[in-house]
Amino acid sequence: MQKKLKEIMSIFLSSNFWRIVFVLFGIILLVISPIYLFRENNFKLNLNQFLNLENNTKVVLDLCHVETFEGGSASREGYLRRQAQKFNKQNSNFFISITTMSLDEFELNMAHGYEADIYSFGIGAGDKLKSKLQSLKKINNIRDDLQKNAMIDGKIYAYPYILSGYAVISYESLTTNDQNLTARLQSSASGKKIVNGTVFGMKNTTPAQALVESGITLSMQDLTIENSSYLAYTTFLNKNTKSLVGTARDVARLKNREQMGSISPCVYGYLSGYSDLIQYLGISKLLSGAKSEVATAFAKLLLKEEAQGDLSSIGLFSVTSNKIYNEDFMSEFENCLQKPLKSVDAFASKKEIEIEQAKALEKLCKN
Repeated sequence: MQKKLKEIMSIFLSSNFWRIVFVLFGIILLVISPIYLFRENNFKLNLNQFLNLENNTKVVLDLCHVETFEGGSASREGYLRRQAQKFNKQNSNFFISITTMSLDEFELNMAHGYEADIYSFGIGAGDKLKSKLQSLKKINNIRDDLQKNAMIDGKIYAYPYILSGYAVISYESLTTNDQNLTARLQSSASGKKIVNGTVFGMKNTTPAQALVESGITLSMQDLTIENSSYLAYTTFLNKNTKSLVGTARDVARLKNREQMGSISPCVYGYLSGYSDLIQYLGISKLLSGAKSEVATAFAKLLLKEEAQGDLSSIGLFSVTSNKIYNEDFMSEFENCLQKPLKSVDAFASKKEIEIEQAKALEKLCKN
């Protein structure tokens, strides 16, 4: 008995025994540590603790979403509401209340003293906001070519968070003899009838500049210019022009009509080099303390990889360099928009936008 006890003690005190124990302990640690160390909840920002708020404190922020251009295949308001719900789930005492306005409604409300906590806006609305927004810290994953449009004197006053672009959409039957993109945009004979070349809308946006950046020149006789993107779309739908210079919304609508067989087949050419179809997010400079911190946290959420990836559900594009489409026509569209883009100042006035539109038309029709 004493001999066996000595043998057990000898094994227990040997270096080999402790080596085995150490290895086994390491294996167990590697297996169980991810379960506890990498739980999602461990990495969630607890804004209540960060802001020293009581658990029953509610913070509600008003977000004014201004639609100055047509979106994608689904509502940008719906996208924002889904992101706000995710934000609330992560931070149960914080709520984002969203109000959507047209540009005309926004301007009318602003004239009567309307104020929001957060503003989502596109080109045309920024002029009313540039004196109302606080400066923001740089977020590294935003493309520099997009971010620079919302800077004043070297400071950031809004984050771009949604991107769209322009496409040339043409009836295949009316453009079979056209050898290139420019020819598809030019007027031509169809039997005894002359069919106008192309149509686009010019309210707040400058699709002519997208054509200029693609090296295209036309004559004024080739163009039909409507007061809105939707009127341009209906003109094209009625086959009054061979082509439409449209937005991602037009691409989605016409692809859907093709699938249903309600229009004849179309061909699509996606334009790179220019887009003023950018949605920005700014935070009121009237906010301070807890509300300012919450607004900033929500802005950062919209620019995280998950929220940017969710833009594929509404047929729009990320403002980061990450691709969110893997195949089909949307991936081709996205590839064009991944190249550096020129744009208009996010805070440009209506007068400045009109000047840019006139310059673009002059360049497009310089012949």
